[in-house]
Order: sequence, then structure tokens, then C-alpha cells
Amino acid sequence: MIAFIQSPAPQQIPSTHFYADWTFWQWIIASLALILSQLPPLASFIRKGKLKLDAPSKIQITHKAGNPNLKIILSLRNIGERDLQIRSVHALITRSKFESFSLKAQQIDLAGGQSLLFMPFPLSPKSSWTQSLGFYNDLDRQVEKEFRSNRLAMQQQIRERLAARKEEKNNEPVKVAGNLVDPFLKLFEKQFKWNPGEYTMELTVETTPSSATLQKTYRFTLFESDTDELKEHLEEYWIGGGGITFAGEKTTSVWATIQEDQR
Repeated sequence: MIAFIQSPAPQQIPSTHFYADWTFWQWIIASLALILSQLPPLASFIRKGKLKLDAPSKIQITHKAGNPNLKIILSLRNIGERDLQIRSVHALITRSKFESFSLKAQQIDLAGGQSLLFMPFPLSPKSSWTQSLGFYNDLDRQVEKEFRSNRLAMQQQIRERLAARKEEKNNEPVKVAGNLVDPFLKLFEKQFKWNPGEYTMELTVETTPSSATLQKTYRFTLFESDTDELKEHLEEYWIGGGGITFAGEKTTSVWATIQEDQR
């Protein structure tokens, strides 16, 4: 009798193809979700930022003890599709192509005589920012120290001379000694920049990203009469005026007409 031996059934070998593994598709789905969630911020980096700058036809030229100051109303508009950070604003002033100096926007002038320090700020797409900016450079530390010391000495003598004539019916301001005025006259002569001539003003608005940094050039003229007007207040130094201990009655500013340089 012949016995038949039944061979065992072949075992099914699991598929080794990756697309048959459900965990693989879970990973794919999770990755796609992550990529899609990052598309808006990634697009913001791809889009370009662009800045537009406008200025009125007048700027205010002034100074403090000769140290040049400039006041301009600037309007900035983000006409691009990316958020910008306005980091700083500078004005490069050049007279007759030979003498130049740079002023930095450090102050925002508000209504009622109030002011704020200029700080970097964000500017979102399609938004604008318009402010009156004060441009100036701080005095050297040693010069500032001497300025304050000399001002205190002048204020002290004014108080003493006012007290000495307390019973007199005299409303005229008192004059200080020449040795207290001389330091301010010398400082004025050393720092004064607003002489007659043709000027260019190159405004630079620095941004982040730097690709949106903007430069614009304007021209203006200062006449001899403008310079004379800026120097009129020097005679008030003898009574502590002209911006030394008080503003005084004489002006320390003039207005100049600017035109955009299209060259």
C-alpha cells in the first residue's frame, strides 16, 4: 500500500514593498500637512519688500550753538508684499560738492511741542507712516560736558545779577561777563555749517531686509540772508538766550525749498 505524504501548504511571505506599509503613508500625510502649514510664512520670505518715500517742498534748517539740525516731515509707505522693519533714517548734506556732513534722525516731533526718540519700527504691506523727524548729531562727550558746565556758570551769574538789583524797577535782562560768552561763540564758529550755497540732501532709509533700503536725493539753496538770519541770535548769548539758557526772541531756524533731484 502506497502512502501519500501531504506536503505542508506554502507560507505567505509578507510584501516588502514600502507602499504597502500604512505607517509610510501616515508619514507622507504628516509631512504634507507640515509643508502646507509653512507655505504662508515661506511665501512672505519669497515676496519682495518695497518702500516709497515722500517729502513736502519745505524743510526747516536750524542749529543748537552751531550744531546743525534739520527738521523734515517724511511719509513712508510699504508698497511691497512683505513686512519691513524701518531701522534708521540718515541725511547726507553736501554743499557745493566739497563740504559734506551726515545727520541722523533721532527725534519725532509731536503736537504741542512734545517729542519722542526715534526707534526702529515695523511697516506692514500697504501701510504708511508719516512723522516730523528731527535730524542731528549728538555733541562729543567732552564738548557736551563743557557746554553744560559753561551754561551752569552763566545761569549762576544771571541769578546773582538779578538778585543784586532786586529792588530796582528794571525789567531789562541782565548781561553776563564776556568770559562766560566766549566759549559759546567759539563753539558756534567751530560747529556752524549752514553757509550760503547750493546743497544736496541724500536721504537714506535703512530697512530689514536690506533689499528694501531706499535712497532719495533733493536739492536746496541757502542764501546769505538765510545764514545771516541763523546768526542773528548770537547777540542774545550775552543775556543767556539763543538756546543757551532759554530760547530768546531771535530765530534760530529758516525754511528752505527742496526739489527732488531727478538726475
